[in-house]
Amino acid sequence: DIGRFEQYTKYQTFDDLKSIDHGQLGVEILEKNNLIRKYIKEETYDDIIKKAIINHNKYGLEKGLNEQEKLFCNIIRDSDKLDILYQGTQIYWKGNEKLVEEEEITKEVEKQFENQNLIENKFKQTQLDKMIGMFSFIYDIKFKESFEIIKKENYIHKIMDRFNFKEGIKEKTEKIKQQANQYVKERIKDDKN
Repeated sequence: DIGRFEQYTKYQTFDDLKSIDHGQLGVEILEKNNLIRKYIKEETYDDIIKKAIINHNKYGLEKGLNEQEKLFCNIIRDSDKLDILYQGTQIYWKGNEKLVEEEEITKEVEKQFENQNLIENKFKQTQLDKMIGMFSFIYDIKFKESFEIIKKENYIHKIMDRFNFKEGIKEKTEKIKQQANQYVKERIKDDKN
């Protein structure tokens, strides 16, 4: 996320759609200032590091990656999603709880979540949609350890329980919370992770 600093300085936003792809910008900053050498002396892993950074904020991995590249990309992607979920418990919507509580979940976001899809930004119309989109990260998590962290830290409950949703929405958010928690529980039991 090293690109986030310059992104905010130039555009006053962390929204890639309204500014610049912070993953790509991060790689450019690392290359321009030769910052990788500050952390690692040899060049052996430079390409893997750059690919992991470029792919960390995308909806899917780029085509043509080898197994080692996929592994490192997925490690960074899982870490990024865990960080965002943590921030959801502490930072996002702070002071704007009422705004979220009074919004609706759009039908497409609800449908995407029910179908266990990672929800793309193009479907998110409300702040509540964005929250459900954050929960949909679980459908793109790759490692059992990441699911164990989500469960241990109770991220889904900590985020949802900050809000006092109105009737009608409360039922929908409870259903989403239950589906998310069940999915996490199943993935922890699943030996394929």
